[in-house]
Amino acid sequence: MNLPNKLTVFRMILIVPFLLLLLGGHAGWFGGFTPWGDYVALAIFVLGVAAAAYGLYSVFSHTGSYGVYFALFGFAAIFLFSSYNMLPTAHNNNNAIMKRADKAEAAMAEYVKHYPHGAFPVKSWYAHPIVLKRMMDAIEEGNAVTVPEALDAVKARLKSLNADVQVEQEEYDEVVVIKALFLNHDYQ
Repeated sequence: MNLPNKLTVFRMILIVPFLLLLLGGHAGWFGGFTPWGDYVALAIFVLGVAAAAYGLYSVFSHTGSYGVYFALFGFAAIFLFSSYNMLPTAHNNNNAIMKRADKAEAAMAEYVKHYPHGAFPVKSWYAHPIVLKRMMDAIEEGNAVTVPEALDAVKARLKSLNADVQVEQEEYDEVVVIKALFLNHDYQ
């Protein structure tokens, strides 16, 4: 077995420890978050990048028939390991996301509390620039006269949007950002 084949086998063997370190460290399998696991995972990722680079070099310079395998396994490692943030871990699940949302809402509540005369026009969890812009648009378009009517117009528009409704890209981008604010609070 020549050196490139040994390196490929070694890299394939490293997949299991890489996943254990990366996912297990975040999930608390080792008694809590261990940052050293991320460094080892980063080292394995860098080895995957190096293997992919070497494989591409071998393919393009015609120095061996094994270059394709290096490139394929290297890129597979890169794509697999770079997508770990998408996997459900202790830091990327519904409870953790809702805790971050609650923390952000508490920070916004503290911020709007200092609004002059304590009269911020909407509840703190709706204090997003896109919500306020859409409320101003509702008033400008004549769909509302007062602030509560404008907020109700925004809520009505968001409730009417579902997978069957087509909107322009700009409105889609805005709705993706703010609809969760309203869904998390049942449109209160």
